[in-house]
Amino acid sequence: MEIRLKRSLRTTRKQMRGWFGTRAKRGTLSKVHDISHVESVANHAGILAEELALRQGFGRKEAIRIGIIAQAAGEAHDIVRRATERKPHGPKGAKMIMSLRVRHPKAFGWFTQAELEMIADATRVHETEFAEFENATKSFSPEKKIIARAVHVADKLFEASGYRVLERRAFFVGKERLEKDLANLKQLYGKKAPLYAVAMESCMRLRAINVLADYPKELQPIARPLHAVQEKFYFGLLKCLGLNETTLVQEMQRINFPKFDKLGAKVKAEVEKAASDKQIDAIDSNTAYSAGELVLHFNQAGSPDAALQSWKPKGRQSKEWLQGMIGARVGGRKYMKNLQMQIHKALTR
Repeated sequence: MEIRLKRSLRTTRKQMRGWFGTRAKRGTLSKVHDISHVESVANHAGILAEELALRQGFGRKEAIRIGIIAQAAGEAHDIVRRATERKPHGPKGAKMIMSLRVRHPKAFGWFTQAELEMIADATRVHETEFAEFENATKSFSPEKKIIARAVHVADKLFEASGYRVLERRAFFVGKERLEKDLANLKQLYGKKAPLYAVAMESCMRLRAINVLADYPKELQPIARPLHAVQEKFYFGLLKCLGLNETTLVQEMQRINFPKFDKLGAKVKAEVEKAASDKQIDAIDSNTAYSAGELVLHFNQAGSPDAALQSWKPKGRQSKEWLQGMIGARVGGRKYMKNLQMQIHKALTR
């Protein structure tokens, strides 16, 4: 069984690389939702799913099976994601995965119909907010829920916080979205538009979408240090702009920042609860300079890869962030082994 699953995973990965390469040539693929993103999600999801399965009483062989299926789901979760979009892509992606079984039977190797349905369902719910995840998966079997949870957390935590998100947000929001659905910010803020865009999106994420308290309790020991990296960067941007969170939120409301009409109430409540003025005041000038330097450098680059390769940071904090971003992107056997130990400790506390 394990040989069949591993061969199926290799086939899935090969197909996704080809598909993502084709989309990149067509210009329909975001440079921060490229093949490096889905493979990162796949690797993290596989480790997390295996550990969750063991914790819930599954045997070692079954846990490995669940981990491999979660990896395949990670590879496929953004199968229809476009560079800029307003509607969730998960449901459409799930339909495409199931239709490929009919049109191209070997697109996902030798995964069974039931296993492919797990991959499709994990794709369907991967954009769900943490607070809504339980309700969205209440009809799932235990193993399907583990797979969905693993992909969801890999995409929403490991790829959406820590050093990894500095790279992704600086480019995706501070460049790609600024040239498309956030183009009005250029007229409003001029050269500072990338800084405002990234600060506003960071506020939306930290205070409404990826709130630390909304993570499952067993994952908070992992989430906390990742959030600390992201918050320091965010507070640095606010210091660079001469704003606090309250004034930033007022500005987001004034310009009708995307999703603020739906999430504004939660943003305001979390900002009030966070009471971050003292934390922002404590940010030193080097961190404030470094946050601005990072965003403006990525805004001028052609891709995240190019930004990381060409950046010669001046700020002391910038140099630390650069090393962190490179480490998170490269990963490797040592990184993944340390991550598995970290997850294991967090789940067995």
